[in-house]
Amino acid sequence: MGRDKALLVLEGQTVLARTVTALLAVTGEIVVAGRTHLPGDCPRVRTAPDSRPGLGPLAGLQAGLRHTSHRYVACVSCDLPYFNAGILSFMAGVLPGHDAVVPLVADRSQPLYAVYDRRIHSVVDELLDRGEHRMSALLDRLNINWVTEEALTPIDPALRAFANINTPDDWRRANTPHLPP
Repeated sequence: MGRDKALLVLEGQTVLARTVTALLAVTGEIVVAGRTHLPGDCPRVRTAPDSRPGLGPLAGLQAGLRHTSHRYVACVSCDLPYFNAGILSFMAGVLPGHDAVVPLVADRSQPLYAVYDRRIHSVVDELLDRGEHRMSALLDRLNINWVTEEALTPIDPALRAFANINTPDDWRRANTPHLPP
């Protein structure tokens, strides 16, 4: 993208603030991992700097797990302009008995739009200590409740919530509501 995707503005709010606003509907504790500063439109949010900067989402998940007090932790990417907290609520409801609930959308796992049991912190620590940074390596070690598209479409019929911003074209589509994500 060439710039910080979380700070892109859509409908008068940063993408990060849109996510925070949606999360406030389902939780009072929001921790943004990997950052030390937040835009002014992110109220009631704490930051959790990565203890291992530059190691990607797994290190971010580690920071989030260390800085939250809840047993169940949502891991949400900062580049989802149409994030839907209802999906997280649904996933949290089907987490008991599993280490994580991870959606499968378009035959791809979505570990950055998932809910984890905080007890997985030791697995995350072990992977990072071994030099492993891939989220897929974490998923390989967990007891996961995989959530299908069919289970999610009653909440988000077009699954627009999973459209992320990686390119200028993705950003153009996000800003043009009649285009598919």
